[in-house]
Amino acid sequence: MKIKTHHKHLLDSAIILSFSTTMLLGCLGITEETEGVVEPEELVNLLTSSNKAVNGNPGLWGNDANTTVRFDTSSDIPVYFVSNGGGMVPDVIQESVNVMSNQLGVRFSKFVVLDEDLSQYRDNNYPNQNVGNYRFSKGAFQSKHGINGGIVFAIDTAFYSHQYSFSPSTMCANASHAPYDGGMAIDIDYNTQTYQSDTLLWVNLGNRQCSWDKAIVLHEMAHVLGLFQHFEYYGSWNTTSMAVLKLLYRNHPGTPFHSLSM
Repeated sequence: MKIKTHHKHLLDSAIILSFSTTMLLGCLGITEETEGVVEPEELVNLLTSSNKAVNGNPGLWGNDANTTVRFDTSSDIPVYFVSNGGGMVPDVIQESVNVMSNQLGVRFSKFVVLDEDLSQYRDNNYPNQNVGNYRFSKGAFQSKHGINGGIVFAIDTAFYSHQYSFSPSTMCANASHAPYDGGMAIDIDYNTQTYQSDTLLWVNLGNRQCSWDKAIVLHEMAHVLGLFQHFEYYGSWNTTSMAVLKLLYRNHPGTPFHSLSM
């Protein structure tokens, strides 16, 4: 079976995924993607290259580098939306979660809205950038809101630093372990090769100077779900990107890459 891909043109809002404050892996320079046909064997190769750390990025503590690693799906994956003063989850975010659930066969919880002003974690000494002030504490955040692990969606918290770009549209969204942060570190249960239950990952959307859409939400969700590294078709969101992610969740966590089942 061959899988056709239908690729979107990647607009100026190229997405950066950064795993440490000293090294960012992103889509800078990718302007478009071409149509093509991907063989099942190629999907395995793409997943093998994406679902792993490269040069320690992201930090996967307890991971067997020869096997798949992802969220535990034996129960719902909790999802949260942070809003100062509360409010509704934007439709584009809810729709993106629904797409992932339907495509992957994964259950996500109902959204829990967390009331907090995240701007307190932004370094206001750099008004034209969007970087953190090192005051965010995962443990304190979890304790305050009575939550454990899952995926947090937040708006205007994407990491944007002039150290990497002077164009805000090229760093419009990112996946990380905190707001205004360019890093990602995940503790892995070595026995199951799933994220530890207290793993809290962030989908940061927008940096106050750019616009984002559903394709970007899906792209960043895929990063926190396990497509850590970019590959040829993984710039704009498309059917190939989804097929690779579906392959990850179709197989049990801890499956050796050479034993993946299509």
